[in-house]
Amino acid sequence: MSCANHRLHTGRCLCIHSSLQFLDLAMQSLLLNHGLLPCPLSLMPESPPPGLVKTLSGIEKVREVLRGVFRSKYRRSIREVAICVGPNPHRINHTYKMPVSICDAEDSHDENCGSPCSVLSDVEKRRINRQLFMTFPPKEARHSGQRMFIFIRGYDELVREDIEESDVLFHDDKCSLVEFDHEGCSMHVNDSSDDVFKWMRVVPFIVHGKV
Repeated sequence: MSCANHRLHTGRCLCIHSSLQFLDLAMQSLLLNHGLLPCPLSLMPESPPPGLVKTLSGIEKVREVLRGVFRSKYRRSIREVAICVGPNPHRINHTYKMPVSICDAEDSHDENCGSPCSVLSDVEKRRINRQLFMTFPPKEARHSGQRMFIFIRGYDELVREDIEESDVLFHDDKCSLVEFDHEGCSMHVNDSSDDVFKWMRVVPFIVHGKV
């Protein structure tokens, strides 16, 4: 059995900045879909309930690690990000794999994916959020004690204090493939052997929030 496939339409080029934003939007949507958050982060009160403080702290720590990885000199080695939900990183109930394809020409023009790329506008974010909402609608928590873990596949040079090597195994019957398509640009992906890319786990994780 292969992973269920979900293709989301972006209508634009994807650069390192917008790819990170897409991942962040997907993570927020899946937190709602699995009931780990009671409402979108944009609607979270300035003083959140005590039961959500640890959850929100985990979200910010994960975001900080991802920002660091996507800005590192090895960022172009990132091939895939997996968002996993389960009680611990060795017992995963469901995995959402997201391939990462980033333009290789940072300063290219016209048909290539360098200069035309930019961060997502508010309008683009809303459009993507609508697609995510339809694909992964908010639900009540399906299991108690659930957590969200993030894995990254790339060069092992990405390993650092908050990213550790992992021997994680993903099962196709508990997996969804979430792809963001590129439009109007040229992607140049390094054809290195898959053997050079390793799975690593982001050490901070997100716990189930309680209201």
